[in-house]
Amino acid sequence: MRALLYGAGATLLILDLVFLIQGLISFQYIPLLPVGAGVLTTTGLLLIVYSESKTYTKDRIEHHRLARVAHQLESPLVSLRADIEQLLLHSHQLPSELRLTLKHMETRSVTLLENIRDVFLYLESHEGSLAHDVRIYDLCVLLHEVIETHKKYAAAKNVELMYAQKCDKAPVRLDRRLFMIALSHLLENGITYTMTPGLVNVALAADKQSVRLVIQDRGIGLPQQERHDIWEPFQRGHGAEQYDNEGIGLGLTLSRIIIEEFGGKLTVTPRTDSMGLTAEIELPLAKK
Repeated sequence: MRALLYGAGATLLILDLVFLIQGLISFQYIPLLPVGAGVLTTTGLLLIVYSESKTYTKDRIEHHRLARVAHQLESPLVSLRADIEQLLLHSHQLPSELRLTLKHMETRSVTLLENIRDVFLYLESHEGSLAHDVRIYDLCVLLHEVIETHKKYAAAKNVELMYAQKCDKAPVRLDRRLFMIALSHLLENGITYTMTPGLVNVALAADKQSVRLVIQDRGIGLPQQERHDIWEPFQRGHGAEQYDNEGIGLGLTLSRIIIEEFGGKLTVTPRTDSMGLTAEIELPLAKK
């Protein structure tokens, strides 16, 4: 796009200057005001594009630096988590209070690692594609795996997961690791913000061209004034802190980036029948 704007602006500027010089050399009448305005306009356009390009380059450098810092923070935390897991394996002789403290440390280290991972991926998305291992997967299988891994978390929150599948197979082309991250964020949001005791509905349906995955919660919903802000990175809704004080406001932003990378679309809308939100993923079916 920048190259196109540069080319168009430069072409217009050259044509205006040629027209102006020819008119002056031949002493023929030329509309000086329109031509002068054209020269100034195209010059201004080129300067704006150049300035924007310089800013974009500077932002890319800054994002690259931050991504490197996030990666450097991740390595010692991975080692710390491994040490905590080893302590837990041999903690049967410790008092129950210490075992509980170790368990809390493990949980918080996992949360911190996931937050750093999300920041790293978000910054990396500014450098280009995130996907490195794109293959064809059955979305029915992937969704079943995510639901199974989140049942324990849902039970701890006193939330029931209800799953309805309206297709036998749903082949989609994607990076499994990235998509599982996006799907986990959406499911965890539904569970976390559902008022307990509560229910989260998950449904999957496919037609000849695409597959739709819907996650409906009965949570705190989304005020009208915040509906345009949910896609902003590091933006959290009003009242989110009381349900999740460890979130960083990046889950929805990153999920949309990931899903769009595979030609899909993510929408989040307030439910019309009750409190809560409906998150819908639409992905094209993979062609054999």
